[in-house]
Amino acid sequence: MFLMLSKGPRKTTRSKSKRYRSKLKAKNRNRRNRIYQRT
Repeated sequence: MFLMLSKGPRKTTRSKSKRYRSKLKAKNRNRRNRIYQRT
């Protein structure tokens, strides 16, 4: 979070941050694994 504080008013979301996107990707990957994991 400190990144946002450091440099005054700065656009935080450049069409959603890379961090957020990677998090989403991880989530999707996990869900897919759970679906295709037929024990």
